[in-house]
Amino acid sequence: MMIAYMEDVSFNLAKKFIKEGETTVGIHVDVRHLHPAPINSEVKVRSTLVKVEGKRLVFKVEAYWKDVLIGEGIHERYVVNEEEFMRKLAEKMKA
Repeated sequence: MMIAYMEDVSFNLAKKFIKEGETTVGIHVDVRHLHPAPINSEVKVRSTLVKVEGKRLVFKVEAYWKDVLIGEGIHERYVVNEEEFMRKLAEKMKA
């Protein structure tokens, strides 16, 4: 669940840096779980865009429960044309 939150926060941050008609897709996650958090506890996730290489975006991600760092790592996303991506995905689903 922590990794899903990290991807979601990074996805929403990426929206600030892309053009209309574009979206991003996750291409890599390298995260370490450092400490547990209780089920249903409030966890805060921080994502920082640290590198842009063409269409590749690299984020430093961190998750906290209270003041305890419970996870950290790197998440990469790639900028794609949203319409073209959805068309190709629909074609693959038909096959």
